[in-house]
Amino acid sequence: MRLPKTVPEDEVKCSIDPNSISNTDPAGQFALGYGAYRDEDLATAETAFKKVIALDPKNPLAYHYLGKTMAEQKRYPEAEVIFKMALDNHLPLEQFLKYYDSLIKIQPTGSETYCIDSCFRYGYYDRAEDLLLLAQLYENWHHFNDAEIFYRRLIAADPNKSTGYLGLASLFEKTGMFADAENYLLEYNIRSNYSIDRELHSFYQRVTGLFPENGEWNLKAGNFQYTLARTAGGSLINDIKMTDPLTGETVYKFPQPREPKELTHIQSRIPMYGTKIPDMRPKIKYRPYTDGIYYFQKAALHLPYHETQLAGVYGKTGDLYNLQGLPDSALYFYEKAIELNPEDAGTRNKLVETYTENHLFSPALAQLDSLYRKKELSVDRQLLLAGFYMQDDRTEEAEKLLADAAQMKPVFDSGLTVLHAKLAVLKDKPKDALEYYNRLYRINNHDPGILYNIARIHAKGGNKTEAYKWLNKAISAGFNYTYVLQHDPYLQMVRAGNEWKKMISAVEGIPYIPNESF
Repeated sequence: MRLPKTVPEDEVKCSIDPNSISNTDPAGQFALGYGAYRDEDLATAETAFKKVIALDPKNPLAYHYLGKTMAEQKRYPEAEVIFKMALDNHLPLEQFLKYYDSLIKIQPTGSETYCIDSCFRYGYYDRAEDLLLLAQLYENWHHFNDAEIFYRRLIAADPNKSTGYLGLASLFEKTGMFADAENYLLEYNIRSNYSIDRELHSFYQRVTGLFPENGEWNLKAGNFQYTLARTAGGSLINDIKMTDPLTGETVYKFPQPREPKELTHIQSRIPMYGTKIPDMRPKIKYRPYTDGIYYFQKAALHLPYHETQLAGVYGKTGDLYNLQGLPDSALYFYEKAIELNPEDAGTRNKLVETYTENHLFSPALAQLDSLYRKKELSVDRQLLLAGFYMQDDRTEEAEKLLADAAQMKPVFDSGLTVLHAKLAVLKDKPKDALEYYNRLYRINNHDPGILYNIARIHAKGGNKTEAYKWLNKAISAGFNYTYVLQHDPYLQMVRAGNEWKKMISAVEGIPYIPNESF
């Protein structure tokens, strides 16, 4: 339950005529002080709050607001005493409601009643706010040890709120304890559902700016950006790059929006703002690919030379380039990582994948051979290697790999069956190939690649009727690679006559892309 409030503090517009408030009315005097503080009349506010305390020494609100009034004037010794008294006199909500009801019952009716009621009801606050105000008071007063104590008390009072963690981290950063500041930011980031990625981003920017040649801090900043990049999914479209086909320069793939303006915030009159914290979170344009690469490259320059650690930095740099859409750059860093740490099978697999996606057959085959010799090849990579062996006319080695893979695949696997079919074609075993493709057809009778391969096997065997039948099915299913249809040597015997001309003229061709399923 929370105390019902009328309107926000800065929206309490009503004004109270001091002449209408009795010097013996604590609620009226509080409302008078509350309004004066709002209007920056600190002298009147202080006088009113002191009258409240004289009339009601156990008042649960007056000490808090009197302390804020004094702190704003940098009267820290006085404010310290008053805030501690505010802690002692604060009432839990249920008790405050009872106190409030008893006070309002004796409140005289009049034109000021609504305003008094509104100010008093809205004036209730969480006790944690006094802990924060004391922590901030000590910090502004340069009593850093005391500030740390009260930030820790605030965390203990409400460990699920960011206020204490962010305040303590800021204090540690201010006093040069950067590792401790990072620890508290990371602790809260792990503990809470509320992300403080912006704060961490800004923190690492500041620290690496202070220590540009510190490899460890650049590495931490890079790892933070790397985590953002790996978890952000498709939300980083503004950080995708490409190589300009005309200039060869690396450019952003999509038009870049204007840089956000620096967030401005009207500083409150008092540097301490309590638990009602204004949104001062920095507006960050996330570019974790670009920023992560930058930090990792600086880390690589300034870290003490350690082959395994440096290999890890290069490997992650390669990942970021790949995610950003620059696989050519990724290849360089994966290759460097493997040079430094040849035992890293994970990075070697990423290198294979990147080579393959860029149709770099020979270096991909060399890396797969290395994994195979070391017995570090997964089943999927084993099938990829078998396909490469077939392209390299190493059919016996491919057959062994497929047989081994079949032992590890207890159920039907379409990828394995496709490779068996291709191998049968290469070994000139059309019956075996047709059997494999028929198995695939029974699973998926709309795949144009499967339909096309059945057609070409029939054409190679001289069965023109079946060849045309399956070619028509393939074209109907979407097979429209006219270059393949016109140049595949298996189709030589069917590329004649009106039936072929009619069929080929109906195809809206597209360019041939190698390594498709057919």
